[in-house]
Parts: sequence; C-alpha cells; structure tokens
Amino acid sequence: MVVVRRYRVLILECDATPQPIMRVRGTWGDIFERFIRDGLDRYRQQNPTGSKIRLEVTRSNVLEMEPLPEKDEIDCVLVSGSTEHDASRDSAWILRVVEYLRYLYSNSNVALVGFCFGHQIIGRALGMQPRRNPNGWELSLCDVSLGEVGSRLFGRDTLPLHFLHRDMLPASAPPGVELLGGSDLCPNQGLYVPGRLLTLQAHPEFDAFVMNYSLNRRCEQDVIGRDQWMRALDVCGLEHAGGLVSEVVWRVLLGGDC
Repeated sequence: MVVVRRYRVLILECDATPQPIMRVRGTWGDIFERFIRDGLDRYRQQNPTGSKIRLEVTRSNVLEMEPLPEKDEIDCVLVSGSTEHDASRDSAWILRVVEYLRYLYSNSNVALVGFCFGHQIIGRALGMQPRRNPNGWELSLCDVSLGEVGSRLFGRDTLPLHFLHRDMLPASAPPGVELLGGSDLCPNQGLYVPGRLLTLQAHPEFDAFVMNYSLNRRCEQDVIGRDQWMRALDVCGLEHAGGLVSEVVWRVLLGGDC
C-alpha cells in the first residue's frame, strides 16, 4: 500500500501584481504556485518518493490583512517578493508578517522559504535588520558565489539568478543559521537551516518577461539610470538557475538536503 503524504504550502503574497504581468503570467501568487509545483516535479524526477507527496497550496494576501493559518494547518510558508515595499518599515501588515514568521519559527516545525523581500522579512523575524545597500541596486542576471554549505546544497559554486533590489540583510547570520553565499554587491545572498529554512536575496521565480518588465518600469520611474537599465536588459534573457532552486527547495522541505 502506497502512503501518500499531504504537504501544505502557504504562499504569503506581499505585493500587488502589475497589470502587464498579470495579463501574461497571472498574479504573484500564480507565479509562486507554478514555481513550487515545478520544483516538486523536478524533485520527483530525481526522487521516486516525491510521487507520494500530495501538494496543497493556499494563499494569503497579507497587504489586505487576510487571515493567517494556525501552525498545525500548514507545513511550509513561502514568502513572496515585494517590488513596492521595504522590509525595514513598520507598516501594520509588515509587523504582522514578522511576528507570524517569528512565532512559527520558534513554536513549530513549519519551514520558511522566502525570496528577495521574503528573504529580508524572514531575516527580520530572526532578529536581523534589513537596510539600504550602500552599493546600490543589484539588477537582472547576476552570479551568487556560494560558500561551502551553499555549494554542497546546490551542487555548484555559482548560481546565476535574477535580481531586483537595493536593500540587504547584514553579512552575518544569527546563531544556528548558515549564510549561503554572497555577491560583488551584496554579502548576504541567502540563509539556510536544514529542513527548516531557505531564503535567497534573488528572484528565482522570475523569468525574462517579468525581469524585462520590472527593469523597464524602474527606468520609467527614474529609479535606475538609462545606462544601468541597458546593461541589465542585455543579460536578463540569459539562462538562470531558477529551476534548480525550485528543486532544492523541495530537498530542504522533505529533509533530503545536506
């Protein structure tokens, strides 16, 4: 008899989806659900036991203060990015998310996964303080140089991923948390605790379309300069490691990580 394990992922939607992206790719929640489902498919190709997982995905729009499940109702929280919000702010919805993540990490076995804003807000829940990066924007496709733990986890020394940020977490991780790697512009590119925690400063869920739109939008807003915008556009369509990240997420969640 095959025993099927139910696995419940909650996606916290931390941003409103721009209409041009929504028309082509759906909401941020849709994009993240595809990412997590694609990752499980990739995991199953390498691990037959993955076929015994029944994935259930729910979402909460935290900007709208939608309800948050109790700790025994979920197995993992996936925290989205937020292109319009700052993880260091004390907005009511941000403080609510920080406290929720802090509670889950301290009082349950619920796993936490987050990218970009999600990485920073999880770091904040662990006692780290997000701040403006003095090196400025990290944009489009950039390489993350992985440390020993990161290299073992991802099976390579460098991860090419999409970026859209100018905030960062401190370069040192809290006790019991591993720093995965850094880049030329940002020394803290990810946090890791086996079976419990995986964050990246990057946007592994982005594709070239989403990255291209986001760069154009920042240039139109005069947030980034034209030269910076053109350099970023030149590389945004190159191959990235988002698919690998989606698979590694499941290795972490299901206890097959290093």
